Amino acid sequence: MGSDDGEPNDDLVARIVALVEQLEDSQRLVDALEAQVIVDRELIAHLVAEGVVQREKIKGLEIALVSARRIGAAVGILMALHKISADAAFEVLKTASQTTNRKLRDIADVVLATGATDWPTSP
Repeated sequence: MGSDDGEPNDDLVARIVALVEQLEDSQRLVDALEAQVIVDRELIAHLVAEGVVQREKIKGLEIALVSARRIGAAVGILMALHKISADAAFEVLKTASQTTNRKLRDIADVVLATGATDWPTSP
């Protein structure tokens, strides 16, 4: 393959140079793909995180909807029991929540469970 004096022939050198260039091109392609994989992983992590936030937001809205219904029912019970307006009944719940340091929805659940409260009926 080489000449008689031990030096490689020009054809062999050209093929080696071409293979080295292909290898360098391949390495650049691999580097670019690895960089894209990093970007893709970051994007996927962001989307997953956003999905979790959205699921939590939806769950929070569902809880709020159920709580609003229960609070409304508790307001109705207080209105009927104590012959007060809706605003006054809500104030009773709100005052009880603040004085007992409990969530309004928890106070409403007590009213729903017992039908009455020990809290004052006037704000």
